[in-house]
Amino acid sequence: MDNIPVKLDAQAVPEFNYFVDNQVLTAGQLNTLTDYFDRQHRLTRARLIGAGIVSGLEISQSQSGLVLGKGVALTSDGDMLIVPENRQFARFRSFTDSKAQYAPWTDQTLLELVSDDNDQEGNPKPVGQLPSSGKLVAVLYLESYLRPPEDCTDTNCDNLGPKQMNRLRVLLLPEAAMAAQVQPAGPALSPVLDVAVRRVKMGGNPILGSDDLGNRFEAAIDASADDMRVALQFAASNYAPLLNIAGFGSKWIGLFNKIAAVRNLNNGVQHAYAAMKDLAEALRETQAAAAALQAQDFLMPASFPKHVALGKLSGDAPAFRQDFIESPKLNRGDLALQRLQFCMQRIDLMLRSFNAKGGNNGLRVTPSQPTGSLGDRAIPAHFQSSANLPLHDFWNFDKTRQQNTGAIRSYHASAYSTNPATLDPLSYAHDDCAFYRVEGMLGLEKDGVLQALTNLRNSQNLPFRVESVQIEQDTGRIVLSPRFKFPLWENAWHFQREGLFDQLQLAKDYATKLESAAIDAEVPNDSDVRAKVQGAKNRALEIKGKLDAATQALYVNAQQFSVNYAKFKTPYVEAIRDGFDINADVQQFAQTPTESPLHQFTVFNQSLKLDRLMDIFNKKIDAVKRQLIFDNFQNNHPGMEHSGGVPVGGTLVVVHQNDRVVAEFSLPYAVEFDLDPEIDVKPPQNGQAKPPIGVIDPGKFSWVNKFHLYKDIGFTKVGLPDLTAFTQLNLKVDTLQTQLNSTNNFVTTWLPNISKNPGTVGTTTGGIKDLGLATRVTGTENLGAAIKYLETQPSRTAEQDQLLAGLRREFDKEIAGVVGYIAQNNLEVNVDSDAFNAMTKVNNSVSTVSDDTRNNLNLTKDLRTKDEITKNQNLAILLTGFKLRT
Repeated sequence: MDNIPVKLDAQAVPEFNYFVDNQVLTAGQLNTLTDYFDRQHRLTRARLIGAGIVSGLEISQSQSGLVLGKGVALTSDGDMLIVPENRQFARFRSFTDSKAQYAPWTDQTLLELVSDDNDQEGNPKPVGQLPSSGKLVAVLYLESYLRPPEDCTDTNCDNLGPKQMNRLRVLLLPEAAMAAQVQPAGPALSPVLDVAVRRVKMGGNPILGSDDLGNRFEAAIDASADDMRVALQFAASNYAPLLNIAGFGSKWIGLFNKIAAVRNLNNGVQHAYAAMKDLAEALRETQAAAAALQAQDFLMPASFPKHVALGKLSGDAPAFRQDFIESPKLNRGDLALQRLQFCMQRIDLMLRSFNAKGGNNGLRVTPSQPTGSLGDRAIPAHFQSSANLPLHDFWNFDKTRQQNTGAIRSYHASAYSTNPATLDPLSYAHDDCAFYRVEGMLGLEKDGVLQALTNLRNSQNLPFRVESVQIEQDTGRIVLSPRFKFPLWENAWHFQREGLFDQLQLAKDYATKLESAAIDAEVPNDSDVRAKVQGAKNRALEIKGKLDAATQALYVNAQQFSVNYAKFKTPYVEAIRDGFDINADVQQFAQTPTESPLHQFTVFNQSLKLDRLMDIFNKKIDAVKRQLIFDNFQNNHPGMEHSGGVPVGGTLVVVHQNDRVVAEFSLPYAVEFDLDPEIDVKPPQNGQAKPPIGVIDPGKFSWVNKFHLYKDIGFTKVGLPDLTAFTQLNLKVDTLQTQLNSTNNFVTTWLPNISKNPGTVGTTTGGIKDLGLATRVTGTENLGAAIKYLETQPSRTAEQDQLLAGLRREFDKEIAGVVGYIAQNNLEVNVDSDAFNAMTKVNNSVSTVSDDTRNNLNLTKDLRTKDEITKNQNLAILLTGFKLRT
């Protein structure tokens, strides 16, 4: 019987005998039976289980020598090597494999570790004397051979045949001798094909246009292209022969070069970049398929039939330790082979089906996955799957094996699927999808795309936001949606608008009354008075039309008002100028107890406030628009990526130029804008703004012996004794309150101590018993309190300065009224008199006033000196100070 070291390579036992009673057995019959069952056991281990170190069998050093840990291993020939307990080795000796003559050890210098202290064969030496122990590899070797029978003696002849000898030895071999003896745990089909695509550099220098943005994608493609070519060529050269496929290498590089040559956003450079990332993922999955492949005959019986390598004596060297290799049937090597072939076909179809324009059939949204296996995602629109290019049949390995490729979602699903859930995926449950591919936008009109996306989001309840940003730097091209509002500004605008409306209505009512006012019959027809008054009445009709136009333009929303501000301001300013002219003519001949609404309308010109409000509004609008410029947007949101869609809960960023979509990006979160940006608000360049009308020159005061005043718009002639009709305090304060209400209702803040009720004047007012005089003094005190309050403010607004100037002019008139009343009623002027008390209160009612006011007070200062000042002297002083303006 031959010594067969690799028994699974021997001829299989074709048949064996069954035995019957009293049968004479031959050696061949028994050996055939033994060989059959031995082969079955070996096949079970090597083909259905695997080979290599199962557990344990670590080689280590100890104080007394070397230690082999207990463990189990299977050889490639199906032998089971068992070390039941740890074994200590203190000595070694030379070993010659003369009996088994195991092929791997032919012509090798072998050393054997000795564990039995009584074993002196070969003159063992201490392990400390091992030569170059750092470069020795320990091997567990099953010395298996047939020992021939011994000669029979006269008394014993039991040994009639050869014996199968099996002895486990621990050998030491040089590292160089073992380099080719250790089988890896997987096939050595390829190195790592880890091709990575460079990111697009969005930061750094500003992105000033679509060409600049496109150049950045081109730079990322160019920087990655060489690595991609190497990986494609390697896969085509190394994997294709294993699959009996030819021709991949000759055409793949040419197809890829067409992808890498795409330029410009409008030509689909984003799609080319995305295709490169998809190809990189396809190559990684191809490498994984190759690494998992266990070809059916990869582990040959003669690989390590009687030994397993245990590793180097020093250090950790996995390359010199036999890993366990599973049976191909356990790791489904047949499927691995199919998967590798599948991955190679997928790369081929991806390269052949690339379309830089992506989807050409309009906007579509497809549920997908953002990452993970390529086959679990929807097929991107830049791969044109069809009957001629059936990429769908090689996209998802499991669905292809299940013959269910019609369930694979894609932009082009209608070319290969009739499944309703694939053709209209948004109408079916897609809870397992965390990403939405949004495709078919390139080159379409921006507003149509945004409207279609809005409709889809609303109708299909899609959980992502959409924002559009403009590649151009010109903010004038951007039209903001109504959702951009400025609540604080709009509150101020609403208050201002209500005050303007009241002012316009009062002016219009006054103009209406002016139209129908009668002219005193005593006024001659050919006089300048009648001509001017009639002219004022005629212009009243014109100003009403302008006031109506301004009112109509006022009642729109804030954005409409800002866009059409001229529709309000033009008639408003014209009405102010007309009102000034009308009021100047009328006031020469018609005296009223209060200022006319036209006077308030012209002096308190609200368009200046609106100019400031509109300036603030426009600056805020511009600040928001700047956020919608692409370069500014990406600086505020540096995590933007082109991914062909948007993740759940994220933001799809549609980039447009000349109102056409040129690119898209996504962010993993919902974008929020600063809806009330802080802006730099500067004061007017020349201080307090002036109304756009002329300022009346007060001219000179002239002495008159007799004159008439025309009261109210009815032009009723009255004399000086009737001056009490226009100095009623209640009317005066009512006028002031109306003016203050028109400037954001500041009356309660600016005049907190002023009472409108004049009922407490008279005998109870500082000892002034004369009711007419007490009423006038109360008016000066109230105005003086308002003036003092405003003068003490540390920093006044433009509106407060304007009001202060008006109050000072009113105070001038009140002083004239007090002095005139004293003179006309011939009141006594002594220390205890009403007149003296009145002038004392007037003089104390203000601190710093205008020059005209101070001059009037100086003229009356002698009234506060001594009793010897005579009545006629004081009256002369009073009359000198009370002069009507011409």
